[in-house]
Amino acid sequence: MYNGKVKRVEMIRELRSTHALQAAEQQLLDDEKQATMLLQQQQQSQQLKVIENGMFSLIPIVYTKVTSLGVVEASMSGVRQ
Repeated sequence: MYNGKVKRVEMIRELRSTHALQAAEQQLLDDEKQATMLLQQQQQSQQLKVIENGMFSLIPIVYTKVTSLGVVEASMSGVRQ
C-alpha cells in the first residue's frame, strides 16, 4: 500500500514538471510568434511607404490656366519620359 502511494506521488511530480516544461515551451513559441508578427508588420509598413513614394512620383500633375481669351491651356509635370 505504501509503495502505491509513493508511485502516485512520483507520477504527480513528473506530471507537474512535464506540464511546467510544456508551458515554458509554449511561452517561447508565443513570444517567437509575436516577434515574427511585429517584424512582418514593420516590413509591410516600410513596403507601403516605398510604394506610396514611388506612386506619387508616377502620377502626373496637370496644371490648367485660363488665358485672357478664355482658352484653357494644360501642362503636365511629374511625368517621367
